[in-house]
Amino acid sequence: MVGTLRFAHPTKSGTFEDWPRMGRTTDLRRSIKRSFVPYIEDKGFRMDLRKMPQFLDFRRITPEGIHVCDIQWEKYGRPRFVLNFGSCGPNGVMFCGKEVGPADITPALTPSRGRLMPGLPQFISGWFRQDRGLIQRLWRGSRLRSPDEVVDDLITLFPEVEAYWENGVIGRHISVLMVGLSVNKAD
Repeated sequence: MVGTLRFAHPTKSGTFEDWPRMGRTTDLRRSIKRSFVPYIEDKGFRMDLRKMPQFLDFRRITPEGIHVCDIQWEKYGRPRFVLNFGSCGPNGVMFCGKEVGPADITPALTPSRGRLMPGLPQFISGWFRQDRGLIQRLWRGSRLRSPDEVVDDLITLFPEVEAYWENGVIGRHISVLMVGLSVNKAD
């Protein structure tokens, strides 16, 4: 089901593989493409590449509402990312006085949003990371984890996001962010 991934943006052409050099995150991005993309697409999400390389967006639009999540890459190019998520009504939102339609919703624009973290939210371990911290490097003797291991962690924890969307359950690895700038659009 993965096949060739095409950009969904009129000013960008090419495929996921054609994106400019990815440096230290290349293996992790490939693992996400190989494992997480098919996983989330099987759940009804569609990928949106308009904000690559910093964000990789996924959106599921249903008559009941919109679920959206994105993989946000660490801005300095280290092999780390966070998963932001959000939801809103089926017609999009009003954000800062402007209508944002279903095809343009991102987690940052939703009235109900949060972040999935591999560690406990009260601690600093908010990033899914391939690189090990200093203490782990000394203890384990290696600088990097396997990219597949990092993506497996994401897939294992993603059901907590689904539980939050379904019944508002805030799992151990979920941090819900305070909002107030967006409002669901009326029918």
